[in-house]
Amino acid sequence: MNVQVERLYSGKKTSGFRVVPPDGTPFFLKVFHHPFSLRKALSGLFLPARPYREYEFSRILREKGFPVPEVVSFYCKRLWGVVPVNVGYTRSVYLEGLVTLERLAGTSDFNGYFEKAVSLLGRLHRQGFVHRDASLSNFALYRGEIYLIDLEGVARVFPLLPFSRFRNFLNFLNDALKLGVKFSPERVLELYGREFKFSFGHKYLSSKLMALLRERKD
Repeated sequence: MNVQVERLYSGKKTSGFRVVPPDGTPFFLKVFHHPFSLRKALSGLFLPARPYREYEFSRILREKGFPVPEVVSFYCKRLWGVVPVNVGYTRSVYLEGLVTLERLAGTSDFNGYFEKAVSLLGRLHRQGFVHRDASLSNFALYRGEIYLIDLEGVARVFPLLPFSRFRNFLNFLNDALKLGVKFSPERVLELYGREFKFSFGHKYLSSKLMALLRERKD
């Protein structure tokens, strides 16, 4: 039996494939083809490469009970045989029927899914992480539950100060506004605050959100 390969998407930095090997059990193959630059390659001396980050944060977040894909293996190409670069792949359990919230925008059930994504992002922030590409394309619906995907974008943050997480939250809401999503600022702040209970910065976050909404109206 031949291996069956179906391309699911193709982007600037990654492509995704559904692969069915001879045993018939499909898996998801994510190929990283980040444009090469010497500066970015040398950053591999200090920062983990994207395939490794996706694998490692899948393990960490799953252990903490987060709904994320299970990445079972990874490969990173090495420059000069030593420095890992952002080229390689990850292999994950294939989640049949997973669909991003970006594709669900405008559907009758979207508001409920969006609120669950807000809560999930707050929970991520409470645990001391951010998703540096927090957007509707990186939250997905799978079997009625909201998943966080594209885990190479996850990073740890300094736990005592909330402001980097506030910016991450606002970037997520800004992405939703760009797609025409309408939401109550009081409601999203309530949902976010239930999960990420920060001791200060409430007025700062509220004022930044209201400024963002005014900017989008103009």
